[in-house]
Amino acid sequence: MKEINLKDLKIGDTLINLGEVLEIEEHPVFYSIVIFRNNEKQVFKFLEEQKLFFN
Repeated sequence: MKEINLKDLKIGDTLINLGEVLEIEEHPVFYSIVIFRNNEKQVFKFLEEQKLFFN
């Protein structure tokens, strides 16, 4: 398990308890992340300063 800043997240990373990152969209205040979870695409929004954990 590794901690990562949102700006360093890459497509294909697998976020713990969420799933595989399919798309990343950067907005002025937040990031919109599309993740494959429960056999569907789901969109999550994270503030720029938040940290994430991935495998």
